[in-house]
Amino acid sequence: MNNIKTLTEYAVIGGGPAAICAIAKLYSYGIPGNKIIWVDPQFKVGDFGTKLSTGSSVPGNTTVASYQKVNNAIYTAIPACVPTVEQKIKFEITVLSPNTTCSLRVATQPLQHITETLRKLVYSIKGIVHAVYTTKDGIRLDIKTNDIISNVMVKRVILAIGASPKTIKLPDYITIIDPYTVFVKSELKQYLDKNPNITTVAVIGSSHSAALATMHLVQAGIHVKQFMNKE
Repeated sequence: MNNIKTLTEYAVIGGGPAAICAIAKLYSYGIPGNKIIWVDPQFKVGDFGTKLSTGSSVPGNTTVASYQKVNNAIYTAIPACVPTVEQKIKFEITVLSPNTTCSLRVATQPLQHITETLRKLVYSIKGIVHAVYTTKDGIRLDIKTNDIISNVMVKRVILAIGASPKTIKLPDYITIIDPYTVFVKSELKQYLDKNPNITTVAVIGSSHSAALATMHLVQAGIHVKQFMNKE
């Protein structure tokens, strides 16, 4: 990738659902595709479509109707994103009841199709944003692709890179398990097989993620102690 010296209007960093919606919104508002830069290392719908959709996948707590509402809004705003009949048949979500929930893997399928279409409409760069600088001329992004760092200048940046779990200071003798390991049952099984001495795990929180972690741990035969706010 060569350095882009012309000041571009927007850069969207990230490839998950939030980034997809941001790109779709900008394009549907009439921002020319050559004025939108989209940066992500994979373009596989972020963690939503990779870490959380591997193996046994992760069950969601969002209804099929809600997912389809977002997909249909993008189809309406950007007709190029509308899947063909043959493509739509492959989306498992199309045959599910609107009031049910589905795994994130199933929800990812139409979003991956939308991603591939949007990448053709804007300037997409498969890489990692190495650094961000504010200059008198705009915002400079240093983007690493294939061990080469190039830079682009933009007026506005939309960060859609997800959130990191909150952490607390714990004694050194307590092992912290990566949440993604617990969310995916197949990953959890591999982890416990390698660490047979683990018999009790504390889960801190009461969100869908905490409930999912607790359920998978209990199903794996682990004693769980859950801590949450009184509310």
